[in-house]
Amino acid sequence: MLWMLFSAVGFLLLIACANVASLSLARATTRAREFAVRAAIGATRGRLLGQLLTESLILAAAGGVGGLLLARWSLHSIVRVDALHLPRAAEIRLDDIVFGFTLGLSVATAVLFGLLPSLSISRPDLSDILRDNVGVSRAASKLFGSRGLLVVGQIALSTVLLIGAVLLLRSFSRLHSVDPGFRPSNLLTFRLALPRARYDTDVKKEGLFQQLVGRLAVTPGVQGVSAALSLPTKKHIYTNIVKVEGVCLADEDYGLTDIQLQSVTPGYFQTLGIPLRHGREFTEQDNVPGALPVVILNESLARLIWPDYPRTQDPIGRHLWEGADKAVGELQIVGIVGDVHESGLTTEPRPEFYVPFVVHPPQRAYLAVRTRTDPLTLASGVRNQVVAVDRDEAVSDLNTMEDVIDESIGQQRLTMLLVGTFASLALLLAIVGISGLVAYSVSKRTQEVGIRRALGAQRADILRLVLGQAFALTFFGVVLGLVGAFALTRVMKDFLFQISATDPATLGGIALLFLIVALLASFIAAERATRVDPMTALRAA
Repeated sequence: MLWMLFSAVGFLLLIACANVASLSLARATTRAREFAVRAAIGATRGRLLGQLLTESLILAAAGGVGGLLLARWSLHSIVRVDALHLPRAAEIRLDDIVFGFTLGLSVATAVLFGLLPSLSISRPDLSDILRDNVGVSRAASKLFGSRGLLVVGQIALSTVLLIGAVLLLRSFSRLHSVDPGFRPSNLLTFRLALPRARYDTDVKKEGLFQQLVGRLAVTPGVQGVSAALSLPTKKHIYTNIVKVEGVCLADEDYGLTDIQLQSVTPGYFQTLGIPLRHGREFTEQDNVPGALPVVILNESLARLIWPDYPRTQDPIGRHLWEGADKAVGELQIVGIVGDVHESGLTTEPRPEFYVPFVVHPPQRAYLAVRTRTDPLTLASGVRNQVVAVDRDEAVSDLNTMEDVIDESIGQQRLTMLLVGTFASLALLLAIVGISGLVAYSVSKRTQEVGIRRALGAQRADILRLVLGQAFALTFFGVVLGLVGAFALTRVMKDFLFQISATDPATLGGIALLFLIVALLASFIAAERATRVDPMTALRAA
């Protein structure tokens, strides 16, 4: 992800530098006579190059200092934006490495992007330029071609960034619309880790959680409470080996050695809002020592064992053996529940089975509290109830389930926001570049436009002339951008969800959007060309 974001920043820097180089080329046209005079009175080409590169260095240094000041100001804001979920954000700082990198980058950009206009005007045609405007016009035509190449490059890079941003946006939208398999709203979650020295038996562990669940259940504002070995998206996955009565399955074919295990208290499915598909949930009688061992499967495991489920197979009443505790013996299947994305929204639900809490009381467990109002308003009450049960026990990971899910997709959100911001800035810079180039072209072709108007050219003809030039540059830039995107966006495939890195709709939509926006941005300059007075233009000629 860091390399991808670094590449996006590099693309944006190249686009900005191309804009600066384009402006420098335009300014070089107006200074052609100045440098011709300097060369005529003895200035060497090295002296002219030195002056131009010095100006570029001053410009780049000012930009570098401004960037550092902006970075210092923005760091204080970025670390406070909870939506970004930046890991170790408090450790981000401006140090000597950042200052050195900024200095080197400023010098490099000054030399590379100040060199093109410097070379163009450091060797002027003295006779033409000092005699009349012919040399200036010739230089303008030459520099216009260079600016066109820069604009094509800007559009190509911007197209790549825009395609990447739209792919991430569509991916995140699909990720956010995934049904997690439960209702995350109005759920408060926290974790308890029991010290092994005091809770060294299953009876002690199960007793503490049972007492705590009972106290929380009668707290005002609480609709339901349950404890579990893990919670969805926490990625604390426990796997097990299972065998099924009357079913002969090859482990290597069906993966029955890697089945997820969940140990839950009664009311877990109702508290989290996990739908019961068939059979019944656990009861309090199932969660006492010596009770008949029972088990509940999710639909993925049911289909794995019985491919015809639910058409012809009824798992209820069948028996299952699991390998975590050989003393448990067989477990009777009493229910089937819906699939849950235990490992996160980006991972498909895995085969899973649930056992009562008393079967495998964990040393560390999560508790989920279903509330009637904002879950965080009960945070202090939850802590008080934990202290009332065991004053030495500490609550950790206290959060709402909605925040837990948001945190699980935080990396995708951060990548989408940053790349989207860079792409928006790149689009703005590219539009500025192409509209500036068209405006520059119109100013240099005033006489030509005046002559065409005098010979009978209509408004539509002038618009077609100017916009055709903008369309050609944009078209070539977009084509190059599509080629680049087809190659570069493949590195994003690990960050995309249910969408291809070469999605045709995205590639075609961005190309069409860029062409329309570029033509609209160029229309102002084209409209100005239609208002050129033929007599004024001919008189200036």
